[in-house]
Amino acid sequence: NSGTCNWDSRYRLKLISGDVMAAPVEQTLYPAHAGAQAKLRILFTAPQDAGTYQSTWQAIAPDGTAFGAVVSIQITVGP
Repeated sequence: NSGTCNWDSRYRLKLISGDVMAAPVEQTLYPAHAGAQAKLRILFTAPQDAGTYQSTWQAIAPDGTAFGAVVSIQITVGP
């Protein structure tokens, strides 16, 4: 948390584009004081069909404002 606000249960991580891969599209961020490190955890399930899949996420403040860097994951499912 490189910002100036402490994260509490009102702060969320939200899917902003891409493939859901069976993850909840919005989830609570772990509480973190300003200046503290926090781990982000999103559980995905790889699709059964071969291909490349990408999912992009953004932190959301209690007032609905997006903040911070986007977080992306890309996976390739082989045949």
